[in-house]
Amino acid sequence: PAPPAAMKRPAGAPAAKAAKAAKAARADPAMSSLNAVRAVLVEAPGYPPQVLEMIASGMENSLLVHKDRRHSYQEEVVGMIGEILAAVRAGCQTAVDDLAGKISASDAERAARAARVETATAAVAKKLEDVEAAKPAVPEAHSAVVAANMAAADAKSELKSAEQSLQSAAAKKAKVTAFLEGEYAAMKRGDAPDAKQAAKALARLCKEFDVEAQLVESTSAALARPAGERGSFDSMVLDQFEQQLASLVAAFDEQTAATEAGRAPREAKVEAAGAELSAAQEALKARKEELAAAQAALREAEGEKQAAERAVRDLDPELRRTEAELDEANGRVRMMGEVLKFYEQLRDRTTADEAQPERAEEPVGAPADGADAAPAPAEAAAV
Repeated sequence: PAPPAAMKRPAGAPAAKAAKAAKAARADPAMSSLNAVRAVLVEAPGYPPQVLEMIASGMENSLLVHKDRRHSYQEEVVGMIGEILAAVRAGCQTAVDDLAGKISASDAERAARAARVETATAAVAKKLEDVEAAKPAVPEAHSAVVAANMAAADAKSELKSAEQSLQSAAAKKAKVTAFLEGEYAAMKRGDAPDAKQAAKALARLCKEFDVEAQLVESTSAALARPAGERGSFDSMVLDQFEQQLASLVAAFDEQTAATEAGRAPREAKVEAAGAELSAAQEALKARKEELAAAQAALREAEGEKQAAERAVRDLDPELRRTEAELDEANGRVRMMGEVLKFYEQLRDRTTADEAQPERAEEPVGAPADGADAAPAPAEAAAV
């Protein structure tokens, strides 16, 4: 089986339980060794729990059976147990190697974190410059919008005024023409239905268009006479009056023509001013977005700098935790070494070994005289 990444550390037993296990080890060393192996086996990471439970529950009928009395199926189970234990120990050793590698690489990690702080600090300075550079562009663009808005309003006002002047000239021309063809013509012919009303219309028109008072008075007097009684002077007065009104109509025509001629340029001016206003508004929007983006980038750079500085502060506590984890991992490796010894002794023992009287009272795996004593199986399982 592939070695698992790591292994859970078996929980320590209470003192009374440990004492009971030690007593059991002295009474039945093989069973104690078997229990130590079983305790590790059932916690082996990377294997289905139901499979581990099945193997562990049958260990008395496989690993505890003497080698020379096992049949082939029991040997397969014993071999499977060995593979699982070897995988667990390999996982423990991998954890040790990984932790030791982190500690040995601590100087390089410290330098990398310091470099990260330096890079982040430079980035914050650059982003701050970008923000300061983007700030003046916003009020400048706003001023351009205000100016473009005023220009557009002026162009629209100019166009509106010209259109109103055009309408006024047309209305005045229509009013003078209607008078000449209506009330005035009737008075000149002498068949006005209401001479007094016609005379009042003449007075109002002449006052409105500022016709010379003397000419108005003479025209009123000539028109008051019956058409057949008017003399040459009356005819001259009426001719002058008609010429005066005709000149008014001509002036209105000139005004209309001039206004019409200027309509296209005025409309083009309004369109151009509107386009400039739209462009200024888009520019203002873009400058605001640029400033907002620069400010967001500054906040992000400041966050990265804070994270980098925090990583530098956290390195020493992390190393202390890693060292503590390495001590624990080394302890698990040593414990697994002892458990593997128990397994190997159980795997290899025969009935002939049990027949030797001088070793009958010794636990499985007991050291030779004068050698350092290995931990009892129950103690190793509780490490």
